[in-house]
Amino acid sequence: MRWGIFTLQMKDFLMVPKFRRQPKLVIATMALGLALTTGLSVGLLVGHTWQRPEYTLQGWDIPVSASASVAGPTVAAATGPIDDRIEGLFTIDSLSGRLQCAILYTQGPRQNQFAAVYEASVFEDLNIEGTKKPNYLLLTGYANLARGRGNSGSIQPANCVAYVVDGNTGHFAVYGVPWSPNLVSRGTPQGGSLRLLDVGTARMEQIRE
Repeated sequence: MRWGIFTLQMKDFLMVPKFRRQPKLVIATMALGLALTTGLSVGLLVGHTWQRPEYTLQGWDIPVSASASVAGPTVAAATGPIDDRIEGLFTIDSLSGRLQCAILYTQGPRQNQFAAVYEASVFEDLNIEGTKKPNYLLLTGYANLARGRGNSGSIQPANCVAYVVDGNTGHFAVYGVPWSPNLVSRGTPQGGSLRLLDVGTARMEQIRE
């Protein structure tokens, strides 16, 4: 369709006496018209066949929470969400078997202080013999545990649990964190014992030494 329109227009130009008396001008006009038409055709072709790639990921509007864990020769550490304001720092000492959760207050008179500290001893929970050297693995996971009835100052489970695994025996245990957001706003320290929720084993058969 476009080529037909262009041909009709060129014939109209050639009917003008000025163009009939000047062949060079006619040739130059035709060359210019051909270049413009070719460029227009290529532009339309490219515009219909090439599209800018969209580098988008679906679901980024959904809140995502993640925790991190690291391990050294004698201490392992992990973080987990306590509530919608702060994460807790979980550590376990392989020499003493002491599991600890330290929580930083984000508001109130004790803002920016580790005013909440919870502890547990995992030796008995993991059934580790005194002569054995444990190899602890520590990680956390999100947990929406059932909450009891009460006022805003009542102690409720935190939003995560801590998993401790002994890599030598395969025994593992899971711990919950009792938490009261109301004590944070008042600047009241809180802590005590981590709550042992359950134990299990990843190794069904004993390894013969």
